[in-house]
Amino acid sequence: MKKIFLLFGIIISTISNAQTPLDASLTMNYGFSKPMGVFASKNPNNTNAGFAENGLFFDLSLLIKFGKKMGFATTYISQNNWFDDLNYSKYSHDEINVTVDKWKINGIMLGGVYTTPISSILDFETKALFGFLDATIPAKYIEYDANPSKWQKVSSSSSNSFSFLLNMGLKIKVSPRIHINILYSFLTSNPEFTIQTNDYLKNETFRTYNQPFQTINLTMGFGIKLGPISQNKE
Repeated sequence: MKKIFLLFGIIISTISNAQTPLDASLTMNYGFSKPMGVFASKNPNNTNAGFAENGLFFDLSLLIKFGKKMGFATTYISQNNWFDDLNYSKYSHDEINVTVDKWKINGIMLGGVYTTPISSILDFETKALFGFLDATIPAKYIEYDANPSKWQKVSSSSSNSFSFLLNMGLKIKVSPRIHINILYSFLTSNPEFTIQTNDYLKNETFRTYNQPFQTINLTMGFGIKLGPISQNKE
């Protein structure tokens, strides 16, 4: 995370000191993430069920406009989705307790921006972004109620995968330099994980599989125009 902010800081400094002013802005948004499809499945008969619950979504974007409507964006995203340990415990025929962390997803996306002016203070903005995500499936520690000496540990695993993010929403200008964002986005990817399972009998197994995931995200935030303020070209 620190390296990402440092990189954005260097880019912002370069833009702000450029001899030829650029129509650039920095935006930060925060909100909620809702899993969909197999990623959200709680079906114990589906071996690829993600048991993902609602979580939090953050994005930091640098936008550079070329003219009034078209532009380019680079975006850092960070997302956490809680794991449904209660439904996961129903996977077993025995009564179990599950200790588990959250799904964690981070990535860098690049792509195009298209802005549709609605009024002097309101724009509708669409971003289509492609990139790579680093997704981490949480580790699980399972204890059996009937026999506390029985346990099973499923390792955490991380994977890089190609991803797509479609982002659209309203940009409300509150001053020549500052605007407010209300955004809706759709994120999809299909990472491959290899997980290791150990148990109290010293058994060790490995499983490699793809975990498709999709999330819809509702966020709000603000943007700051970088560099000198100038009139947009018609």
